[in-house]
Amino acid sequence: MGRTVDRILAEVDLIEYMSTCGYTPYPLGNGSYYGLQEHSSVRIYPETNTYFHPGSSNGDPRRLNVINFTAWHYGISNGEAIKMLAEELNGKPAYRQSVVKREIPKIEKKSFSLPPRTSGNFKHVYAYLIKTRCLSKSVVTDMVKRGFLYEDTRGNATFVGYHDGKADFCFQRGCSDKIPEGYRRAFTRIIEGSNFDHAWYVDNGSNKLFTTEATIDSMSVMTMFEYHNINPNSYDYLAQCGPSMKPLINYIQSHPNTDTVYLGYDNDETGNKYRQRARKALNEIGYSGKVVDKPPHSKDFNQDIQLLKQHNGTISQQNTIQNNNLNIERMIQR
Repeated sequence: MGRTVDRILAEVDLIEYMSTCGYTPYPLGNGSYYGLQEHSSVRIYPETNTYFHPGSSNGDPRRLNVINFTAWHYGISNGEAIKMLAEELNGKPAYRQSVVKREIPKIEKKSFSLPPRTSGNFKHVYAYLIKTRCLSKSVVTDMVKRGFLYEDTRGNATFVGYHDGKADFCFQRGCSDKIPEGYRRAFTRIIEGSNFDHAWYVDNGSNKLFTTEATIDSMSVMTMFEYHNINPNSYDYLAQCGPSMKPLINYIQSHPNTDTVYLGYDNDETGNKYRQRARKALNEIGYSGKVVDKPPHSKDFNQDIQLLKQHNGTISQQNTIQNNNLNIERMIQR
């Protein structure tokens, strides 16, 4: 059964299969992931041949595969779905064998435009990032002064990515972790037209790059460096803001002096897969520098920072947080 499942997951193209079932996939995020016109909450990730469907009861809703989709679509068990897909791969029944090319309707790409910024001070951004997310005030101020962060007219934290000196990426999140009624999570969005090829990065002219999944993760790493009396600007940072490894590869190729890459993805199953994919991608382009796994102690670096504040921990090498078994080691081995 294991070999059959492996073959199904490797050989059945999820987007193509969804198309043959009557659904209409369309590209989002500059093609780095897809949506379904028939189900607005579905997100499909071509690189991993997986999808997200919050309404599914089959498997982990964060990372579903073609087996889960088949079970959901036909209202059958995963075992029955495996049997059906296995028969299709073996040519039976022929009418269900997918021979359709991935012909996805072209969506007109909208021009990129940053949301208008508030004319006042960024009180909501500062309060949320410093008090709620426990980031260093100096780190937040540095990002604001350098144009990587501002507050829009609706009070949202707005993270701006640049490439070749021009803003071309923008991620927003509400300055509250409260989930609005009718929503599954706090407000977040990627501004349409954002360029996922480079996402959000901070180039400090360093030869060392620290990669994370999200912007606040990167700023949490900067804060953690400060706690360890290390200058945050001694490192470059990259928040990939999605499943694609393109931002990492493009950064390395445009910064040939980078001799060390720290993989600071989340400390969970998805983060571990990111680390594996990052190493593979770097190897495929012939990167000869040092690659270091640097996962956080809890789920992510922001949670580490919040735990430190919660327990009034003072940071030192191999320090233990008061009343907690969480050990915070030095961020970088010296």
